[in-house]
Amino acid sequence: MPEYPGTGQPGEPTPTQPSPPSSYGPPTQGSPPYPLTGPSVAPQWAPGHAPYAPVGYVPPHPAPVASGGRAFGFFVGLLCALAVTTVVAFITFGALAPAGAGLGLGSHVGLVRAEGLISGGTGGGLLATGGISPRRFLKELERALEAPACKAVVVRIDSPGGTASASEEIYRGMKRLKAEYPGKPIVVSMGDAAASGGYYMACAGDYVFANAATATGSIGVRSSFVSIEGLITEHGVEATDITSGEFKAMGSMYRDLTDEERAIFEHQVNVIYDEFVAAVVEGRGLPEATVRKVADGRVWMGKDAVDLGLVDELGGLHEAVAYAGAQAGLTDPEVFPYSTPALPFDSLMEASAQAALRGGERYLDERATGAVAPFRLQMGAGPTLAK
Repeated sequence: MPEYPGTGQPGEPTPTQPSPPSSYGPPTQGSPPYPLTGPSVAPQWAPGHAPYAPVGYVPPHPAPVASGGRAFGFFVGLLCALAVTTVVAFITFGALAPAGAGLGLGSHVGLVRAEGLISGGTGGGLLATGGISPRRFLKELERALEAPACKAVVVRIDSPGGTASASEEIYRGMKRLKAEYPGKPIVVSMGDAAASGGYYMACAGDYVFANAATATGSIGVRSSFVSIEGLITEHGVEATDITSGEFKAMGSMYRDLTDEERAIFEHQVNVIYDEFVAAVVEGRGLPEATVRKVADGRVWMGKDAVDLGLVDELGGLHEAVAYAGAQAGLTDPEVFPYSTPALPFDSLMEASAQAALRGGERYLDERATGAVAPFRLQMGAGPTLAK
């Protein structure tokens, strides 16, 4: 029997060693080779080493950590991360923005962008997806005009047009804001295109720049309808409209327009067209007869538009900013953007819509030439191709 240091007797642990459990289970293969003669016999320890864990001994579990402590730590960490992000954003904004932007401390030229199709949607805020809506555009323009540091505004237009109502609303809104802030010039800079509705809103500017290759003008109104009456008649499809009035279903794709319906639509187009012409006369200061000569719906290049009086001067965004700054008494002015960046979601949706339209046009072309099998409508199973 080995001797143990200290005052203990053989077979007993020293004061510095933990007491073994009071009972042990039967030994198993691979367990420590100490003798067991009964459930209460103490095990033997090697000199200078901690005792082996006896077979069947289950150590006590540590006290569980309260889940609330972890949640509180996560919450504190999240708050710290948000605070750091806010400080970094504030420093970055202050470094990138011109001095006193929107705070009335410095002078600059504000830039408001109008890019994409014009529509009456209420897009705006964090999830803005592109295009030009009256609500968002006029809000951004007003924010620029009301900022004390903003001495002039450049509106950059790159749009092929859009709905007549939204275009007119933007034009009227720009005229209203000009009256509310008479001391701040609004200069228009045209990009690739400022046609139709894009030119409509440009007429509200105090001075208009266009590049030589800018597509502009297109003063006119169009209302388009598709009729598949011949197609569905050929394949024995019947379409029925139940309406509350004689003209409620006019424009339906399932039948051709009647002469009376066509006359109604032509009247509506001419009413909108007259409003468009009046806006050009008012905004550009041209005689109505002169405007109607060029308002035949065609697109004019920037140089021709200058010769016709539709545009004031050839130049890009740089020239427009310099002119706006000069009108406000600023030399080499800094530019601060007031438009909210758009997410790429709109570009994806627009590309998908264009792809669908191109696919439909290709099918109709191939159908007309007999390159594809006839198209058949089948209830319950959706559109199928006849064999």
